[in-house]
Amino acid sequence: MVRDQSVYTGFGIMTSSFFDQPFISLLMLQADYRRLGVGRALMTAMENQVQGPKLFTSTNESNIPIQKLCESLG
Repeated sequence: MVRDQSVYTGFGIMTSSFFDQPFISLLMLQADYRRLGVGRALMTAMENQVQGPKLFTSTNESNIPIQKLCESLG
């Protein structure tokens, strides 16, 4: 979770339910905090917890913002 004073700005959930591999199943941000680096910070924090070389996520074709975020993170 990321906080801005007393407001939770976003959170992410990472599981190992995808063939026993780390999988980001959810990334949620408050609308006012999108495009401010909160999503990047959450994704990076989850990525830093991964022990192996792989990390998976999935999204709808219509979710262009998360696709762009994933592309920018490599």
